[in-house]
Amino acid sequence: MRRKFVLPFWMVALLAAMSLIFVPSTMAGKIYGDKIKLGGIYSISGVCAEWGMSAKIGSEIAIEEINAAGGIGGVPVEQVWYDVGCKAPPAIPVVEKLAKQDKVLAVNGP
Repeated sequence: MRRKFVLPFWMVALLAAMSLIFVPSTMAGKIYGDKIKLGGIYSISGVCAEWGMSAKIGSEIAIEEINAAGGIGGVPVEQVWYDVGCKAPPAIPVVEKLAKQDKVLAVNGP
């Protein structure tokens, strides 16, 4: 009885994997617009300011390098960041602000 279940399962899994191989590249996601906005939550004040500054500087360097190479899909990247002072409670409204008001694509930070 167990053998009857295993064979169809592997056949379905193989067919599913093969269907992913043949997805046309025209169906891939496209990036459009005048800029890609990324959000950042860093603790550049408070007891962990050293770590927050390192993270902020690292993300700024990465964004500069990405933009120098032509951006992502030809679209430049911009970062909007906020300081949460190494405290968790202020981070929640900041994430909401980044998503709703600043309309960022993704958020980087603790």
